[in-house]
Amino acid sequence: MLWSRTGRIYVPWRDPSVGCKLSLLSDRGITTVDATVASPNDVSTANWTASPAGCGRTADTLTETTDASPVAHFLYQTVPGLVAGKAATISFELKAGTRVYALLFDAPSAANWYCYVDLSNGAIGSTSNCTATGVDVGSGWYRFTVTPTVAKVTATIGVSTSIGMGGANGWVVQGNGTGTIQIRNVQITQRNVSIWADVVTGSRLSAVQAIAASQPLWTTSDVNFGGRPTVEFGPGNYSLAGALPFDIPQPTTYYTLVRTKAGSSTANVVSQQGETTFAVLAYWSTAGGRAYASAGTNINTNDAMTGSTNYLLTTVFNGASSSLSFSDASALHTGAGNAGTNGAFANNVFRIGSGTESGAAKYFWLSTIAAYFACAGAHDLSTQARIKNWLSVWSKTVLK
Repeated sequence: MLWSRTGRIYVPWRDPSVGCKLSLLSDRGITTVDATVASPNDVSTANWTASPAGCGRTADTLTETTDASPVAHFLYQTVPGLVAGKAATISFELKAGTRVYALLFDAPSAANWYCYVDLSNGAIGSTSNCTATGVDVGSGWYRFTVTPTVAKVTATIGVSTSIGMGGANGWVVQGNGTGTIQIRNVQITQRNVSIWADVVTGSRLSAVQAIAASQPLWTTSDVNFGGRPTVEFGPGNYSLAGALPFDIPQPTTYYTLVRTKAGSSTANVVSQQGETTFAVLAYWSTAGGRAYASAGTNINTNDAMTGSTNYLLTTVFNGASSSLSFSDASALHTGAGNAGTNGAFANNVFRIGSGTESGAAKYFWLSTIAAYFACAGAHDLSTQARIKNWLSVWSKTVLK
């Protein structure tokens, strides 16, 4: 019932009376750039070169044209599937030819991010809006890995020859037809989660998000949860939705193990069930600092949640006997009341990440989620304590 990148199923208990039914598996995408587009000022040719492992591998040689005046010489490509404004890591394997410096950048202008590199030793030169490393992979090749500032990620990447390790015009070269570098194995990794698959019920159901800009992000090992994998939402309309093969009408119990984000005045929502018009939802609002739950009527905790903190948010939807609580390292904070019996929307449909409250403005769950459970029945305090204790151990999170 927990997120698992490798497909392993983590079962926190085997008592059938608990009745949990939903588990989702996150994935991420890796795009390999196989083709390049030449600028007017270079000649690109495919060459067979030795890979670090000693087997053959195709590389491109960028050869500068003969120029009357200095110009930029580069290869670039707009990459299908590379989503602008979403976290990405880009790696390039480069080898010196007659040129020993290169520029990695968001082609064709380097207006958003760039990184100068030394192909003789893997050193990193001047950078803008990114971090970078260089690693020797043998046979004269170096793998340069660049992580642009998230807001500066664009859908286009490029590689240029350079005459140095920095400067506004370092990549503007007086070409004589002989300046070369070699390029291969350009890969882009984005942590976008497009599908979460059910790995417990055997139905292989999925919660999906086809819109790349709305996909949350995957972290393989999150230090805030003891190295467990997590899924990160926000600050935009990040969510996934799906349908179960069974109804989960009230009474139902939901658990969300989250780490809140700081620095936002936007209301935050995790819509446990519902679509354009909510059926039931639970959320944290930074406006009031409190956790809320609603199936037609709001109930809330009197105590405030804060940013950059791990919480287990537990919601029992049971009409007039509904309850809401969140546990952190210091205390258990509770609220109770009539959350309503909203059943206007199909009971087997759920959305994690965002929801719209009766046509009102959307709210967003700005958080990292380590575990999410949808459970049949109204769990008593003893059952809730068992689940909380297990999650505390599993995630190395102190929960009171």
